[in-house]
Amino acid sequence: MATLNSTHMMGNLTRDPETIEKDGFSITSFSIAINEQKKEGDSWVDDPTFQEAKAFGKNAEFIQKHFEKGKQIWFRGKTRTEKWVDKQSGDNRSKNIIHVESCGFCGSKADSAPKADTGGF
Repeated sequence: MATLNSTHMMGNLTRDPETIEKDGFSITSFSIAINEQKKEGDSWVDDPTFQEAKAFGKNAEFIQKHFEKGKQIWFRGKTRTEKWVDKQSGDNRSKNIIHVESCGFCGSKADSAPKADTGGF
């Protein structure tokens, strides 16, 4: 039986990407808001969907180098369910996260400029 697990997304980062190094391998976590509009009465309003994602290796390094909160990104990946036990309650928890397979810039040319270097401050 054939199956398919692929998603394509484009949105704006809701926070700066966070990267950790594990055994010399980069893992970057980030989240995006995907804003669609819906009509309410006589006006259109934003109807955002939020999605968490993780990138690994070269994709993780690329995202950490070029993206920050507010910048637009596109990516393709697979949905994965991450599971853990809540430390306080002992309850089983889970959430779906997209594991990024490819990513890139979108939006205006100014949006794809490297993020500002704050000198670590």
